[in-house]
Amino acid sequence: MRDYGNIPELAWEEEHMLERAKLQIKRLEPLSLLLPDSMDLRLDPEQFDCHESDDSGLAVRCDPTRTMRELSERNQAPALAELGAYIDRYDMTVDVDPANHRIVVHT
Repeated sequence: MRDYGNIPELAWEEEHMLERAKLQIKRLEPLSLLLPDSMDLRLDPEQFDCHESDDSGLAVRCDPTRTMRELSERNQAPALAELGAYIDRYDMTVDVDPANHRIVVHT
């Protein structure tokens, strides 16, 4: 299990979430995006070029554009797709942690 304890968290429902997330990414600083329990974050790691995965469903260092677009479409959350393109623009990557309902953005 990876340790994300020192990464700043941002709740999906938080006001101005997208703008705050983009600012964090623009600074190349990691971010843990906390998503509602109702969102489906399960992925096939091979389909999204993830470099690692484990039994809990954690997918590590996944392609941000493709991963976020898929999660956006599946959850009717267009902000995820927008954020994915932004993450890719700054050469960052994502870890998807369905067990804890979060997406971790990092370099």
